[in-house]
Amino acid sequence: MKTKGGGNSLSNDQLFRPENIQLNVALNKADDVIRLLGDTLANNGYVVDGYTSACTEREQLYPTGLQLKSTGVALPHADTHYVKHSAIAVATLKEPVTFRQMGDPDAEVAVRVVFLLAPQKGEEQLAFLEGLVSFIQQSDRLAHLCSCQSPDEAAQLLEKHVFSKGDFT
Repeated sequence: MKTKGGGNSLSNDQLFRPENIQLNVALNKADDVIRLLGDTLANNGYVVDGYTSACTEREQLYPTGLQLKSTGVALPHADTHYVKHSAIAVATLKEPVTFRQMGDPDAEVAVRVVFLLAPQKGEEQLAFLEGLVSFIQQSDRLAHLCSCQSPDEAAQLLEKHVFSKGDFT
């Protein structure tokens, strides 16, 4: 989903909502972070029962930790049939949490930011990943996300920099 300007044609204001953003979370295990974000999406009506468990199970089979220059990031997700409305939940972590590395499950990544993807349609998952990978490769933007003081501030930052304007229904 590319626009003429080369950006993804997703409507970020529907994906990054302050109620789905948790800042400076103090948890010690990857599964706990995934549960927190999955339960947040469930409580806010974006996903159905079973989504959170499916995310933790999928993370065990197909790890999503990515080691970047400045920090580690994880991008867990589950199948689209659990999703009622597309969304991305976000957690910045007070201290790094160990996730296993994408592509090398024996390696560990110290993760400071988790993006829990909830695409309603299969083709949206690739667009989510493209937009987020572009964002996280900008270490200054990732550092800005980690320093946000409110979910509103984080949502505005993500809305501005992850996706171009477009309708995502």
